[in-house]
Amino acid sequence: MAKHNHTAGFTLIEVLIVAIIIVVLTATVLPHFAETQGQSIESRAQFNLYCLRSQIDLYQQEHNGAVPGDDLAELLTKTNAAGTTNRADGPLEFGPYVGSLPINPLTGSNTVAEITNNPPLADDVTESDGWLYNKVDGQVWINHVDHLTETPFPAPKLPGPTARLPRSG
Repeated sequence: MAKHNHTAGFTLIEVLIVAIIIVVLTATVLPHFAETQGQSIESRAQFNLYCLRSQIDLYQQEHNGAVPGDDLAELLTKTNAAGTTNRADGPLEFGPYVGSLPINPLTGSNTVAEITNNPPLADDVTESDGWLYNKVDGQVWINHVDHLTETPFPAPKLPGPTARLPRSG
């Protein structure tokens, strides 16, 4: 009786078909991942802008409408009603509003560029700063040409005394 020496394995055509399937799947999925990453960066920038704007708004409410200075340093420390850190001007009862300024994920920076335009112009955009800030009116924008037209959110309404609604029935 003759022994046949057969080894188990795949033919070249089977291996090529599997390789083609892998290439097609990769070509289909990779663009979706790249798009999702871009959307994630945009969402993070929007969220950080919202947080920064809300803290500036809170600062304004607690300091009789005054806005933080040109680098937003007042958001990082305790201040008195005058907006200074000098205890002679009063107790340091407000803030800090943030532990550090949020990073703009589109530029990788959390620094602030002071501008005078509202809304900002394309010439106001810098290569290195994270945020554009107008210290006259306290408005802040993402330092990126695609985000210059974003309007500030409306000031939040502080809850007032609750009124009782009449009961029905």
